[in-house]
Amino acid sequence: QLIKDNDSNEVAELIVNGGTIEGYYYAITGNGNYPNSKITINSGKIEALNKEDSLGIYHPQKGEIIVNGGEIRGGTGIEMRSGTLLVNNGTIEGIAPKFVKMVNKNGSTTNGVGIAVAQHTTKNAINVSILNGNISGQYAFYEWNPHENSKEDLNKIKLNISGGEFTGTAE
Repeated sequence: QLIKDNDSNEVAELIVNGGTIEGYYYAITGNGNYPNSKITINSGKIEALNKEDSLGIYHPQKGEIIVNGGEIRGGTGIEMRSGTLLVNNGTIEGIAPKFVKMVNKNGSTTNGVGIAVAQHTTKNAINVSILNGNISGQYAFYEWNPHENSKEDLNKIKLNISGGEFTGTAE
Protein backbone atom coordinates (compact mmCIF):
# COMPACT_ATOMS: atom_id res chain seq x y z
CA GLN A 1 0.00 0.00 0.00
CA LEU A 2 1.38 3.36 -1.05
CA ILE A 3 0.70 6.05 1.57
CA LYS A 4 2.36 9.10 3.09
CA ASP A 5 1.19 10.99 6.19
CA ASN A 6 -1.85 12.98 5.04
CA ASP A 7 -0.74 16.02 7.06
CA SER A 8 2.36 16.26 4.89
CA ASN A 9 2.69 17.77 1.44
CA GLU A 10 5.37 15.19 0.63
CA VAL A 11 4.71 12.79 -2.22
CA ALA A 12 4.70 9.04 -1.65
CA GLU A 13 6.45 7.84 -4.80
CA LEU A 14 6.90 4.43 -6.39
CA ILE A 15 8.97 3.94 -9.56
CA VAL A 16 9.02 0.48 -11.14
CA ASN A 17 11.86 -0.07 -13.62
CA GLY A 18 11.67 -3.87 -13.80
CA GLY A 19 11.01 -6.98 -11.76
CA THR A 20 7.69 -8.30 -10.51
CA ILE A 21 5.21 -6.97 -7.94
CA GLU A 22 2.47 -9.44 -6.99
CA GLY A 23 -0.42 -9.44 -4.55
CA TYR A 24 -3.50 -11.58 -4.15
CA TYR A 25 -6.18 -8.84 -4.29
CA TYR A 26 -4.01 -5.81 -5.10
CA ALA A 27 -0.52 -5.66 -6.57
CA ILE A 28 -0.31 -1.88 -5.92
CA THR A 29 -2.90 0.09 -3.97
CA GLY A 30 -3.31 3.51 -2.45
CA ASN A 31 -5.66 4.77 0.24
CA GLY A 32 -8.27 7.50 -0.32
CA ASN A 33 -7.37 9.09 3.02
CA TYR A 34 -3.74 9.62 1.95
CA PRO A 35 -3.29 11.89 -1.10
CA ASN A 36 -0.09 12.96 -2.86
CA SER A 37 1.03 9.74 -4.48
CA LYS A 38 2.98 9.27 -7.70
CA ILE A 39 3.31 5.83 -9.29
CA THR A 40 5.48 5.43 -12.40
CA ILE A 41 5.63 2.11 -14.23
CA ASN A 42 8.48 2.07 -16.77
CA SER A 43 8.81 -1.70 -17.13
CA GLY A 44 8.27 -4.87 -15.12
CA LYS A 45 5.24 -6.93 -14.21
CA ILE A 46 2.49 -5.77 -11.83
CA GLU A 47 0.03 -8.60 -11.14
CA ALA A 48 -2.88 -9.31 -8.81
CA LEU A 49 -3.19 -13.08 -8.58
CA ASN A 50 -6.89 -13.62 -7.76
CA LYS A 51 -8.33 -13.79 -11.28
CA GLU A 52 -11.95 -13.52 -10.08
CA ASP A 53 -11.67 -10.36 -7.94
CA SER A 54 -8.50 -8.28 -7.91
CA LEU A 55 -6.75 -5.18 -9.21
CA GLY A 56 -3.30 -4.72 -10.69
CA ILE A 57 -3.45 -1.09 -9.46
CA TYR A 58 -6.24 0.35 -7.30
CA HIS A 59 -6.16 4.17 -7.10
CA PRO A 60 -8.76 5.79 -4.76
CA GLN A 61 -6.60 8.77 -3.73
CA LYS A 62 -5.60 12.11 -5.20
CA GLY A 63 -2.39 11.33 -7.00
CA GLU A 64 -0.87 10.27 -10.28
CA ILE A 65 -0.12 7.10 -12.22
CA ILE A 66 2.15 7.20 -15.26
CA VAL A 67 2.46 4.02 -17.33
CA ASN A 68 5.38 4.15 -19.77
CA GLY A 69 5.68 0.40 -20.27
CA GLY A 70 5.51 -2.93 -18.50
CA GLU A 71 2.58 -5.26 -17.84
CA ILE A 72 -0.26 -4.56 -15.41
CA ARG A 73 -2.71 -7.39 -14.82
CA GLY A 74 -5.50 -8.29 -12.42
CA GLY A 75 -9.22 -9.11 -12.40
CA THR A 76 -9.22 -5.44 -13.48
CA GLY A 77 -5.92 -3.95 -14.64
CA ILE A 78 -6.30 -0.42 -13.21
CA GLU A 79 -9.27 1.11 -11.40
CA MET A 80 -9.25 4.91 -11.03
CA ARG A 81 -11.57 6.24 -8.33
CA SER A 82 -9.69 9.55 -8.03
CA GLY A 83 -6.55 11.17 -9.48
CA THR A 84 -4.69 11.21 -12.77
CA LEU A 85 -3.72 8.37 -15.11
CA LEU A 86 -1.41 8.82 -18.11
CA VAL A 87 -0.79 5.76 -20.30
CA ASN A 88 2.06 6.25 -22.78
CA ASN A 89 2.65 2.55 -23.49
CA GLY A 90 2.55 -0.90 -21.91
CA THR A 91 0.04 -3.71 -21.52
CA ILE A 92 -2.93 -3.41 -19.16
CA GLU A 93 -5.18 -6.46 -18.79
CA GLY A 94 -8.38 -7.25 -16.94
CA ILE A 95 -8.29 -11.05 -16.69
CA ALA A 96 -11.47 -11.85 -14.74
CA PRO A 97 -13.45 -14.43 -16.73
CA LYS A 98 -16.63 -12.35 -16.51
CA PHE A 99 -17.52 -8.66 -16.19
CA VAL A 100 -18.93 -7.65 -12.81
CA LYS A 101 -19.71 -4.17 -11.47
CA MET A 102 -20.91 -3.36 -7.95
CA VAL A 103 -21.41 -0.32 -5.77
CA ASN A 104 -18.66 -0.19 -3.17
CA LYS A 105 -18.08 2.83 -0.93
CA ASN A 106 -14.83 1.39 0.42
CA GLY A 107 -13.07 -0.48 -2.36
CA SER A 108 -13.11 -1.48 -6.00
CA THR A 109 -16.21 -1.59 -8.19
CA THR A 110 -15.34 -3.62 -11.30
CA ASN A 111 -13.91 -6.94 -12.43
CA GLY A 112 -12.95 -7.90 -15.95
CA VAL A 113 -11.91 -4.46 -17.20
CA GLY A 114 -8.58 -3.26 -18.58
CA ILE A 115 -9.01 0.29 -17.23
CA ALA A 116 -12.02 1.23 -15.09
CA VAL A 117 -13.04 4.77 -14.10
CA ALA A 118 -15.57 4.97 -11.25
CA GLN A 119 -15.65 8.26 -9.31
CA HIS A 120 -15.59 7.62 -5.56
CA THR A 121 -17.94 9.06 -2.93
CA THR A 122 -15.17 11.65 -2.35
CA LYS A 123 -16.21 13.16 -5.72
CA ASN A 124 -12.59 14.06 -6.53
CA ALA A 125 -11.46 14.87 -10.05
CA ILE A 126 -10.30 12.08 -12.36
CA ASN A 127 -8.14 12.77 -15.42
CA VAL A 128 -7.32 9.91 -17.78
CA SER A 129 -5.15 10.24 -20.90
CA ILE A 130 -4.37 7.19 -23.01
CA LEU A 131 -1.87 7.91 -25.78
CA ASN A 132 -0.73 4.36 -26.57
CA GLY A 133 -0.59 0.84 -25.17
CA ASN A 134 -2.48 -2.44 -25.30
CA ILE A 135 -5.57 -2.46 -23.08
CA SER A 136 -7.80 -5.52 -22.84
CA GLY A 137 -10.47 -7.22 -20.76
CA GLN A 138 -14.11 -8.20 -20.96
CA TYR A 139 -14.29 -4.44 -21.56
CA ALA A 140 -11.01 -2.74 -22.40
CA PHE A 141 -12.22 0.58 -20.92
CA TYR A 142 -15.26 1.15 -18.72
CA GLU A 143 -16.46 4.37 -17.03
CA TRP A 144 -19.51 4.46 -14.78
CA ASN A 145 -21.12 6.28 -11.84
CA PRO A 146 -21.58 3.74 -9.01
CA HIS A 147 -22.60 6.33 -6.39
CA GLU A 148 -24.97 8.36 -8.55
CA ASN A 149 -22.78 11.44 -8.14
CA SER A 150 -24.23 14.68 -9.50
CA LYS A 151 -23.60 16.03 -13.00
CA GLU A 152 -21.46 18.75 -11.41
CA ASP A 153 -19.24 16.09 -9.80
CA LEU A 154 -19.10 14.00 -12.98
CA ASN A 155 -17.90 17.08 -14.88
CA LYS A 156 -14.67 16.69 -12.86
CA ILE A 157 -13.93 13.56 -14.94
CA LYS A 158 -11.81 14.22 -18.03
CA LEU A 159 -11.12 11.40 -20.51
CA ASN A 160 -8.70 11.73 -23.43
CA ILE A 161 -8.14 8.62 -25.51
CA SER A 162 -6.06 9.40 -28.59
CA GLY A 163 -4.22 6.15 -29.23
CA GLY A 164 -3.68 2.57 -28.18
CA GLU A 165 -5.08 -0.83 -29.03
CA PHE A 166 -8.27 -1.80 -27.18
CA THR A 167 -9.56 -5.38 -27.10
CA GLY A 168 -12.87 -6.33 -25.49
CA THR A 169 -13.72 -10.01 -25.09
CA ALA A 170 -17.28 -9.77 -23.68
CA GLU A 171 -19.85 -11.59 -25.78
